[in-house]
Amino acid sequence: MKTENYRQKEADMKRSVIYVLLTSFLVAGAVFAGQGYRGQGGPGMAYGIGRITNLTQEQKDKIFALEQSLRKDVAAFQVDADNVAYELHKVLTASTIDEKKANDLHAKLQDLRTKIANRGFETHLAIMKLLTPDQRKQLADMPRTRGGSAVGGPKGGVAPRKGGW
Repeated sequence: MKTENYRQKEADMKRSVIYVLLTSFLVAGAVFAGQGYRGQGGPGMAYGIGRITNLTQEQKDKIFALEQSLRKDVAAFQVDADNVAYELHKVLTASTIDEKKANDLHAKLQDLRTKIANRGFETHLAIMKLLTPDQRKQLADMPRTRGGSAVGGPKGGVAPRKGGW
């Protein structure tokens, strides 16, 4: 027989897990939206690469192809992650929680998120390898911006640090 205190803790745990899942999806969406896929360099110029002034057409074409491949792969992973998250939600909100199934689904969801992150890093690394040392320096010396304003500063302000992605 479950006590009222136990039921309250169980409800709090369910609510916490749901909040964590929702927050994770919101953060992941914000990260992908903020990477500048159609940012200052035009279509296909993520990570501020489009702001490099001396990219060759060959470099632009290769970067665009890498980013298209990334979008396709991430979309497939994201569909799988959404399905797993929905299944996990159903398990966590059932009248009786199957703890093993919940743990298995959570592990699967984390694996998919790791695959998405790794795939993004692989693309970033491949893009950086396409750049000359001077182009990488030019990129590193640029203020980090998002949506026209410096990160951490007012619109048109100075970024708190240079470089990075």
